[in-house]
Amino acid sequence: MGVLQYRMAVTGDPATESSDCLKVRMLAVRQLKKPQAKLSWRKAPSWQQPSHPNLIKVHKISGQFASYATSLVSLSAGSLFAPFTDHLPMEKRTWRSVEAANGIHIDLNSDLFFANHSCSPSLEYDVDKLEVRVSRNKDLHEGDVLTFFYPSTEWHIVQEFECNCNQACCLGKIMGAGELGIDKLKGYWLNTHIVERLEKQAEKK
Repeated sequence: MGVLQYRMAVTGDPATESSDCLKVRMLAVRQLKKPQAKLSWRKAPSWQQPSHPNLIKVHKISGQFASYATSLVSLSAGSLFAPFTDHLPMEKRTWRSVEAANGIHIDLNSDLFFANHSCSPSLEYDVDKLEVRVSRNKDLHEGDVLTFFYPSTEWHIVQEFECNCNQACCLGKIMGAGELGIDKLKGYWLNTHIVERLEKQAEKK
C-alpha cells in the first residue's frame, strides 16, 4: 500500500504532496544536513519569549515536563497555526527535538516547543511543509491546550511514558511510531517519513 493509499485509508484525505511542497521539503532537509555549529543540550529556553505573543500563552509550572501552552486564538480545523521559522538542526534525538526526516532532528527554538502530547491533539506538526496546522478533525478555540501526537513525527522517542490525555482513542503507553507499528496508528495523521517507514516495516513482517 502506497503513501497515498495509506493516507486515504486512515484520514480520507486523497491530496498528494505538490511539487512545490516537495521542493520545500527537500530544501529544508538539505539545509539541515549542512555543517552547523554544535548545539548544547539546554534545559532552559534559549529563544526570546514570548516567540508567538499573539498565538501562544506558555504556562510554566515547576516539575518535570509540567509546563504547557494554550492558544490565544480560535481557528477552524485544518487552518495554518504557525510556520516553523526559527528551527535549528540538532546532532541527535533528544527530549526536546522533533524528527524532520529519517535521521534528521530539529530544535523548534520557539514556544511551539511547549505543545505536549495528546492522542487527540489540537495541532498537527507537519515537518514536510514546515508548519503547524490546527488538527483536521476539530476546531481550535481560544484557551485550548496546544498538543500534538508525538508518534506523528517520532520514529523513536527518548523516553516512553504513560499518556494521561483521557481521550477515548488514548494509546496508553506512548512510544515512537517504530514501536507502535502501523496497525495501532491507523486513524492518526502522520508525517510522510513516518508513513513510509511504517510501510517498509510492515513489508518485512
